Amino acid sequence: MGHLEAQRDERLQDRVVRLQARCRGYLARKHLAKLKVQDMAVRCIQRNVRRFLSVRDWPWWRLLVRVSPLLNVHRTEEQLRARTEELEAMKQRLERLETERAGLKRDKDKLEAKAEPRADGAVVRLSRNFDVKLIADLSYRTLLSPLR
Repeated sequence: MGHLEAQRDERLQDRVVRLQARCRGYLARKHLAKLKVQDMAVRCIQRNVRRFLSVRDWPWWRLLVRVSPLLNVHRTEEQLRARTEELEAMKQRLERLETERAGLKRDKDKLEAKAEPRADGAVVRLSRNFDVKLIADLSYRTLLSPLR
């Protein structure tokens, strides 16, 4: 029995050691991949700095550096003009909708003025959202009277 326990312990220990080795290997590979990416980034930056240092004294580069901000100003002016046109269109739409709303309100007021009481005491009126509703002034007794 003791022999079997010793054998089980050895196998369990072997498996734990293998798991730990695999974990360490995985972490080492991830670290190596990270270092490779960093190395590539450093080399790219160094290459770009070297090229910039060789180009910065050329006359055409100086011209490009001075003209580039002016191009952005032109784009900004175009965007401002487009936004102004959009604003004008929205103002026109707002005015049109306000006139339409005023006309609908006038029509509603005319219809409310024409509303007459009916024989059963109900009056036809228009609500704020222009739905037709029946507003009746019926008491509790009037509702229960047919049941008696």
